[in-house]
Amino acid sequence: MNAPTPARLLDLWELIPTLEPQAWALAALVVAGVEEDERSAGAQSVGSRDQALLAWRRSLFGDALLLTEPCPYCEELLELEMDAGMLASPLPGPREDEFFLSVDGIDLRFRLPDGDDMVAAARCPGVQEARALIATRCVLDATGPGGRPVDALSALAIDQMSERLSLLDEPADIRLHVACASCTRSSDLVFDIAPILAQELDLWAARCLSEVHALASMYGWTEHEILALSPARRSRYLALAGA
Repeated sequence: MNAPTPARLLDLWELIPTLEPQAWALAALVVAGVEEDERSAGAQSVGSRDQALLAWRRSLFGDALLLTEPCPYCEELLELEMDAGMLASPLPGPREDEFFLSVDGIDLRFRLPDGDDMVAAARCPGVQEARALIATRCVLDATGPGGRPVDALSALAIDQMSERLSLLDEPADIRLHVACASCTRSSDLVFDIAPILAQELDLWAARCLSEVHALASMYGWTEHEILALSPARRSRYLALAGA
């Protein structure tokens, strides 16, 4: 895993408004040095992808993590402070490539969803359509009675396969139980590392570019020269400049 330069992080930050979160996550894996290119990044299972992004986020910003989301009942802002290390899963062992399920008279052979599947699902108009698309893309073989090929999955098959996928790739579906201090009702907060990392990177970029502006205004240095400074030197120059 890489420790990217500030300039490389700013390049990734610039992609945030141009890509939807699932596609941006693949670009982040490449910058992190987890994968060589977005093609290989897209082939990672969703759980492996998310755990790699979480590990990278911890190396960049530490373990302190603040999660916020509106309460689904009263819309008050829910806040949860936690140690990001609590969400880390042990390194996976050898991963099975195929799984099997019999449902609604159909025998299914399927694989886990990967990053490319999530990018495709993000284009769907709704949750049900996204679930159906993921299930369809992950099916390697579907046969009915007598070994007859099945082209379309029933709603029951899609539901049961989706549940099975969640169990097989647990790090891809992390939910945190939170109680609202305002209405006292409880709900599950879905932990999605890609938008969280993007938000934190956006805050970091704002601070970084403010420092670049202050030093460029004071000393006439270029952005490249300022970003090449170590954090300690940059901090010292900012103090001398009174910024």
